[in-house]
Amino acid sequence: MRGAGGLRLAAALLWALAAAGCAASRPAALRPGAADCRSLLEGLDRAARAAGCVDAAAARVPGLPFLRVTRFWTAFSPGEMDGASLRFYAGELARLDREGRERELACLGKPELAPRAAACGERLLGAALEAPEAFRRRLAGLRVPDDYRLSMRVLGLYPLVRWPFALAVAHAYAERREWFREDLGALVRDGGWTPARPAAAGPPLPAGEVAAILRRASRNPLGVPLPSPGEARRLAAAFAPVFVQETVHPADRWGAVVPGSGGFRVDGDRPVVYFYLDHLLAGGRPLLRLNYVIWYPERNGGLTPWFEQGAFDGLTFALVLGPDGRPILGEAMNNCGCYHMEFPAPAVAVRARPIPFGPDPLVPQALPVPGPGERLAVFLMSGWHQVLRVTAEASAGPGRRYELRPYAELETPAGPGRRFFDGRGVVPGSERVERFFFFSMGIPAVGSMRQRGHQPITLLGREHYDDPRRLERHFELRLPAGEAGDGAGPSGE
Repeated sequence: MRGAGGLRLAAALLWALAAAGCAASRPAALRPGAADCRSLLEGLDRAARAAGCVDAAAARVPGLPFLRVTRFWTAFSPGEMDGASLRFYAGELARLDREGRERELACLGKPELAPRAAACGERLLGAALEAPEAFRRRLAGLRVPDDYRLSMRVLGLYPLVRWPFALAVAHAYAERREWFREDLGALVRDGGWTPARPAAAGPPLPAGEVAAILRRASRNPLGVPLPSPGEARRLAAAFAPVFVQETVHPADRWGAVVPGSGGFRVDGDRPVVYFYLDHLLAGGRPLLRLNYVIWYPERNGGLTPWFEQGAFDGLTFALVLGPDGRPILGEAMNNCGCYHMEFPAPAVAVRARPIPFGPDPLVPQALPVPGPGERLAVFLMSGWHQVLRVTAEASAGPGRRYELRPYAELETPAGPGRRFFDGRGVVPGSERVERFFFFSMGIPAVGSMRQRGHQPITLLGREHYDDPRRLERHFELRLPAGEAGDGAGPSGE
């Protein structure tokens, strides 16, 4: 450790270790004490900040160092919850803290502190629940800081420059709609298109079986579908798409993110799709979303604008499941949050809603319905790695076979100080020249590849990929019938 930063890290770790040691030396009946536990967790927070090991997957809750929150969980109103709902809700926020803290401790090279930190989190949570009214007040108005900066927009004269940017966005949307009107057969006739199918997906699950999994997973006080790890993998495998990649340039070989000399690299010889589950809201009901994420070594070649070229690229394709077990919406975006598209199921989305003072949702096509023995297929262009079409293709066939891996592996340090995402939720080394041109839009490191929870999807206004109310804002929906969970959903805005 060198310089002032190293001294701050050493001091913070000593403070945390002293608190942990003090708690460990007490009799079992008194261990761990609330004051010692708070000192431990706050000391670990300081150490993570000093070492650049802050985990950005979930936001810390001010004054409650044993809790963290994501945008979905901010949609609930703890003040309106009964005791069981409050305990469940706080337990989910405590789980987010425990998972993030384990990763921070691995980054700090102190994974052995994780059990003590977890025990302290449980102790502080239990103490908070003993005074539920005061706890509800402290949980009121939780928010996750967004990834837009007002200061940048002020300095960049955003109110003036937004109008030419609005014209540029409208042109980009029109260009993509034109792509989707082109004959797909003519696009792929030249060859060089390589399909990649899930290696061990098995046959697609019947909608009734998916609905049954969702009902079981929603049997909690808030009715949020939270599948077990086994059920999550089963659902992810059942809906895993075929990725049909135009392969012209070495940058088109997506694969596993692995440690390399001085950082990380993408191994194109190991096709891997990273998956995670999150939630959106529709009619006050939490809906499960399946996210499939691929990573490229770079964005380069083909139609790629020069100012978007650079190391690392990625794409996310997602499916939102309705209560009846069928997809009601598909989504796609590059992992910078750029070029977000939506593909609604015609039977569910009555119409797209206009967005006040911003571009309307980009809806280039409806979501196809796969037939027997088929899966959804996503066609991706070379170089720029933009989506050209979503179709239904045979589940079996020639091509590459990819492995489904949990997205959490990307967030787990490869060793002390070795992380794919930094404390801002950005992939270091993926910076683009466009950050200088788009400064006025207020997004720091715009164009860089980003971690889930840190993906702003518009240059005009403010909107994030994980905003749970975005589905209701973008579409007038007619949800299929389905049994709700045992609990009530989030309150209205």
